[in-house]
Amino acid sequence: MIELSRQYAKLCDARDFEDPELIKTIRALVPERDPHEHIERKVWEYAMVMLFLADTGHLDGGSRVLSVGAGNERVLFWLTNHVEKVVATDIYGEGAFAAREAQSSMLTDPASHAPAYQWREEALEVHHMDGRRLAFPDASFDAVFTVSSIEHFGAPGDVARAAAEIGRVLRPGGHALIITECLVHYHLLDRAAGLLARLRARIHTAKANLRRGQPKDPPARRELHLHLGLPAPDEARVIGPRGSRRGTGGVLIRGNDKPIPASLASPSPAALARRSMIRYRYLFSQLVRRELRQKYQGSVLGVVWYLVNPLVLMAVYGVMLGPVLKAVNYADYPIFILAGLSVWLFFSQGLLAAATSFVDQAGLVSKVRFPREMIPAAAVTVQLIPMLAMLVVLVPVALAVRGSASAAVLLLVPLIACLFALTLGLAMIASVLHAHFRDVQPVLTAALLPWFFISGVLFSLQHLPGLQTHHWVEPLLRWANPIAPFIDTARSVLYSGHAPSLVTLAYVVAAGAVSLVIGMAVFRSLEGELAVVL
Repeated sequence: MIELSRQYAKLCDARDFEDPELIKTIRALVPERDPHEHIERKVWEYAMVMLFLADTGHLDGGSRVLSVGAGNERVLFWLTNHVEKVVATDIYGEGAFAAREAQSSMLTDPASHAPAYQWREEALEVHHMDGRRLAFPDASFDAVFTVSSIEHFGAPGDVARAAAEIGRVLRPGGHALIITECLVHYHLLDRAAGLLARLRARIHTAKANLRRGQPKDPPARRELHLHLGLPAPDEARVIGPRGSRRGTGGVLIRGNDKPIPASLASPSPAALARRSMIRYRYLFSQLVRRELRQKYQGSVLGVVWYLVNPLVLMAVYGVMLGPVLKAVNYADYPIFILAGLSVWLFFSQGLLAAATSFVDQAGLVSKVRFPREMIPAAAVTVQLIPMLAMLVVLVPVALAVRGSASAAVLLLVPLIACLFALTLGLAMIASVLHAHFRDVQPVLTAALLPWFFISGVLFSLQHLPGLQTHHWVEPLLRWANPIAPFIDTARSVLYSGHAPSLVTLAYVVAAGAVSLVIGMAVFRSLEGELAVVL
């Protein structure tokens, strides 16, 4: 049994793109793309094929390699420089899907699909062939691979025949790698049985720990069946999140006189990954950096644009409500407005950016495994940059003009943290709902306009006209509107130079915590269907 240097029976995971060897392999295969910027399922598949063949000793220049259902895959041309012969069959051999995925020109002119680097034309053979009936003698190849094709061969029996054909054409001691898209989900009976098993385990563990005086152990891992339409062996089990999702996994078959049933090893469950999101910090930083680059890509002013929008709004509202309409009479009114705008723009832009984040990142969500809440979190984090840039300018100006220097300015740090929690909680709800119902983002855009005017950005809520006859309006707008106390807190610190009331501070902390808890609960109840609805 050959000793492999890495696990190939696994699901595609975004953390794999932190592997230096995998990154090096991708760059050799697709030199025109930066693998840090293009975290794609397909290049992961190709890289795993290349690493697998290297690991099993088939890149020594003397091996014959077969690719079943290959189409015009880039890896075919790369392999011509590393093996004796590469033989490729096109996808399925029949049907409309075959015609769409495997262009006929690949059969007649493979060079038209070749990459820019050099490759050996004499080392590549391309055949129009049905993968369920391979027209090769037994034991013809040292290695066989198929990349996300076998699941499309037809009924479960057809998939089994294709796997049997792969085993038949392998030489004794040869190796095959099957990469396939799969649907991971719960059976209702599995869920009921799992709940009972976990309940019994928790009761047993709690009793044992009480006797030992130790805290209870973490809950048992959830196990899910992988359903490919075939009776799965007991060892073919997958760990994954609740609900259904699409994924790509590798199945390893070792050549012999007949194919050996494959087993699929299990990655860590998404629930455990959530609890240690630090493992995905690299992916999170890349998501944030990409959002920042795309936002002002090609602009000359760059980060200066973060200040243009609030300054323009401040000028327009300051002139119209002050000298023109004489609707307000606040000293240093521009600072008054900017203190409110710094909070409002982060909140509103964070919600709008997160609402469409899953639709914008649909390819990543449906094909790579990682904690899904990282996507709306990255969208909200990007909006911190304009807010911090605004505060860098506003704080010294407010202290100089208003003379509001005091220890209360330190409250800006917990205020920003609580505001981030409030926005992130609502953003997770908006993002997952918009993935299911595409009306959420337009509705949110329409709702934010009146929300802006009743949040006290342009004036203090206690100065609203008509409060003398409707005393209930001001408390309703202040406490039923979750963003209003945040605006009041920022304005108290920056404009007035004193700390807000303890009631307001308690509201700010509670609103951030409650929003985050509710947002995560709603998100986790709906995230299982993301790959399906996208």
